[in-house]
Amino acid sequence: MRESHNELRSEEFMDEAIAAHQGAVYRLALSQTRSAADAQDVMQDVFIKLMCS
Repeated sequence: MRESHNELRSEEFMDEAIAAHQGAVYRLALSQTRSAADAQDVMQDVFIKLMCS
């Protein structure tokens, strides 16, 4: 567990997480929203939350 909730995850961690999971996150979001633009917004929100968690 990280010491401070104000720290952001490393760029390397985020690059790896995005590379590994962006397709699945996007497909799930698209299946729920049925809109490419909304799915992209959801995907961005997911990775921003991960970066800040």
